[in-house]
Amino acid sequence: SAASDVYKRQDINGRPAYHASWALKSEGFASTFYPVDDLFETYFYQDDLVPYQYTKIINEGKTHTRRHIVFDRKNRTFTYYERAPWVETKEKIPQNPRGRVLTVGDIPGNTRDEFSVHYFLRTLKLNENDRFILPVVTDANLLEARFIVKNGGKVKCGLGKIPTWHIEPKVTWKGEPWPYGGMEMWLSRNHPISIPVKIKIDLAFGSLTGKLISIAHSK
Repeated sequence: SAASDVYKRQDINGRPAYHASWALKSEGFASTFYPVDDLFETYFYQDDLVPYQYTKIINEGKTHTRRHIVFDRKNRTFTYYERAPWVETKEKIPQNPRGRVLTVGDIPGNTRDEFSVHYFLRTLKLNENDRFILPVVTDANLLEARFIVKNGGKVKCGLGKIPTWHIEPKVTWKGEPWPYGGMEMWLSRNHPISIPVKIKIDLAFGSLTGKLISIAHSK
């Protein structure tokens, strides 16, 4: 099962921003041999949708990791914390991190994390065969993601049969194919904000596919 939430915030460096989270959990028979309980969180600015920080907590089978990224837009860098303990602070930055800490420099101004990039794609007016190239960060790696928009057909979900665009990234790292998979999305064709109708996520072992069940509007 998957649950996605978006919360509006106003206190990140004095700029309006959003906090988005995505929880992914296996159920039923799949949980018996390969339990999944993942959480992805990103904070991105409202005006340009570029992220300020990103956290993912991975619990897949015997793999248990916590990874955190903080972007420094002024200096064009991001800092990656691996297995960082989480301490609530006003800035929400890990304190006294254990494990690997790495700062990567000279990143493009439109660099996004692997989660927030999909929120950006949802705001675009898409057409079949559109192509986008975006710099994307996953863990301590700066990747290049090439997105191609295809006709996704009508996808049956909890809201009926919805016409969709199918977006699958082709990801490379230093010119070579990225071997660790990614996420395919089937987005509704409505604009200005499309809805993820179906997703397919590559895991360390196989993949998970989910479809939209319902939409709840926050007050």
